[in-house]
Amino acid sequence: MNDRQPTKDYYRFCPGEEHIKISNAICRGRRHAHYPKCASCQFNDDAAAAQEQEIRPEEEKSQSVARVENVFRADDVCATVPTPLSDEVAWRIGHATGQYLRGKLRGFDRVDPNARSVIVGRDMREDSAWLQKALIEGIRSAGMDVVNIGLIDTPQLYFAVERTGACGGVQTTGGRMNAAYNGFVFCAAKAVPIAVDTGLASIRDIAARVPKHKTGVTAHQTVQNLSQPYADFIRGELHGRTKLPRPLKIVVDASNGMAGRWLPLIFKRIRGLTIVPLHYEHRGAFAHDPDPLVSKNCRDLRKAIKEEKADFGVCFDGDASSCAFIDDKGIAIPTDVMAALLARMFVEREPRATIVHDLCATRAIAEEVERAGGVAVPTRGGDVVIKKVMAQENAAFGSDLEGRFYFRSNSFCESAFLAFVHAINLTAASDRKLAELARPLQRYRSSGEVRFACPEPDRTLKLIAQAYEDAQVEEIGGVMFRYPDWQVHLRRDTREPALHVTLQARSKSMIDEKLAELRPMIANET
Repeated sequence: MNDRQPTKDYYRFCPGEEHIKISNAICRGRRHAHYPKCASCQFNDDAAAAQEQEIRPEEEKSQSVARVENVFRADDVCATVPTPLSDEVAWRIGHATGQYLRGKLRGFDRVDPNARSVIVGRDMREDSAWLQKALIEGIRSAGMDVVNIGLIDTPQLYFAVERTGACGGVQTTGGRMNAAYNGFVFCAAKAVPIAVDTGLASIRDIAARVPKHKTGVTAHQTVQNLSQPYADFIRGELHGRTKLPRPLKIVVDASNGMAGRWLPLIFKRIRGLTIVPLHYEHRGAFAHDPDPLVSKNCRDLRKAIKEEKADFGVCFDGDASSCAFIDDKGIAIPTDVMAALLARMFVEREPRATIVHDLCATRAIAEEVERAGGVAVPTRGGDVVIKKVMAQENAAFGSDLEGRFYFRSNSFCESAFLAFVHAINLTAASDRKLAELARPLQRYRSSGEVRFACPEPDRTLKLIAQAYEDAQVEEIGGVMFRYPDWQVHLRRDTREPALHVTLQARSKSMIDEKLAELRPMIANET
């Protein structure tokens, strides 16, 4: 080639020298000179394949890079299958993940078989099996051993990584997306999430630049069944374990997802607990989209609750990482209201416990936590942020507005099954229904997030700050203006000139009044 390879595009390195990146030319030269480390090197390509890659037109390279980069989001990989998320892209992502996790190993961990292992699991989607197979091949090609724990809910991945001492894990799942989608969720050692600013950008860049190739390395793969210890862990949080204080009938909509596989294993033979199953089957299709926060997806659940005269119902998403609760009248209990109930219970159980919550959630969370003697820590939304803050604060419990509930006992990660267990604990310990327990906490109304086109966001925020200069102001993930009976949070759009506004007040009429007050100061609602 006439053009020299840019330094930023170096991705190869010799075994044991991960911190020293070398060019394709140097790598090829060392192979031709029979450099001692080449025999076991993952980059010991077939010479013809390496040459073919080097002469590939720049336009094709650019398209290849874009195809891979486009499947990455801020916290995970998610795209339609098989285009753009193909088996070839899955291999590249697996290889890049293996490279990244291998580069994080230090000292004795480099030879510790547990620390050198990557835990993998998958959900029940038809294309998850072949995507996971390609992913595993990629991880092994990077010299990292793989432990396959089979069909699991995503929170079980975090449990497995922590339990086994693995260097990380990858779950193949489409989460709450419809059947056209699939993807990957990543974590590092101790179940620490891997997001764009904590390693995912590095995985993306390696995957984009390193095509599928023969590395000359194929690490080991083993299969491990953690069903019993995982079931014991979840069930261990159930008060009484084998018998409830009072009988409960609960309708569970598994959304044809992983809850349908695991709930019968976890909640078998518990006296006083009757679970009415709904959409437990894995048929390769969804009876409804596996997103429990969309009202129409809970239509069957609401009907079954009334027909069965159940105490309440719960709908899980596809990978059982989030859920939604429905009361005995078929009315949804907002996620933040449910979080307020559970948060109070955790503080009562652990005096002065810290609780982390989305700053746009109902003020009832902070009020209930502080009234019970705990510490409420608001933070901006997003599972990665909440997990990070929980770990920093050693928080007992956390929640967001997307139906996810987080627990210190599960490495500060989300677990819809643990949320279900604690909802049972809460209801079984009371002579009141879940709806009655939740009603006093529904003392605030929310506008939801409203997006306004705003040509000059900074100027507008200054204007609003002047108008509300007597408010209590907090700058977390934007700006929050608090008053005794209402509050408003404003944040800039990261891509366009716009502001996102979330308003909370004691009544719907006050929300309408304050939105009308804000509109002239901002711009047009979109």
